[in-house]
Amino acid sequence: MKTQEPIRILMIDDHEIVVCGLKHIIGTSMPEVSLLDTATTGKEAKEKISNNTYDIYMLDLELPDMTGFDLIECIRNNYPKARIIVNTMHDELWYYKRLETYNVNGIVYKSVDAQQIISAIHTVLRGDKYTCTPPEKAPATRRRRTRQFGDDLSKRELEVLRCISQGKSTAEIATELCISVNTVETHHRHLNEKLNATNMASLIMHAVAKGLLPIR
Repeated sequence: MKTQEPIRILMIDDHEIVVCGLKHIIGTSMPEVSLLDTATTGKEAKEKISNNTYDIYMLDLELPDMTGFDLIECIRNNYPKARIIVNTMHDELWYYKRLETYNVNGIVYKSVDAQQIISAIHTVLRGDKYTCTPPEKAPATRRRRTRQFGDDLSKRELEVLRCISQGKSTAEIATELCISVNTVETHHRHLNEKLNATNMASLIMHAVAKGLLPIR
């Protein structure tokens, strides 16, 4: 039986919360990943690209010092057969069309659940392409439901969400907000339901994608 080859991933995103969420998702779901490097700027990414090779390059389109499109070109110039997955909060049609011209291997929106991220990585590693449904192809009911997520969060739920994003435990949140542990757990459950999250990492990523948490 053939042993699973170790997987090397470079993740490029200047959003600290998103990086932590992705690292948690990949680290807990893919034990075969032997290296998960991160970069927060285009310059840092280019340095790592010039010194290392990776099986997957996962990047955001917005970086502080260069565009994701320019970085895709840089990666392709160094490694023409590189497998590139774009992880973006931009689901506008023109972004999707432009990414098609750059021949990226995968497109994953930051509003998706954790399993889709893992599915995208596995699909691209097999040599296939993975693309979330383009905006104009999404069923109207699904678009309406997506817009509603997060629209009806209460002030207390937003406070609990902020504390969760800061890595505080249920007990710490209860103490800070002067509420019971059971109440915190109830708010957490409601947040998962309203933001269509399956775990803490996807909750944070969905909240960031919808502008409910500040980007540091």
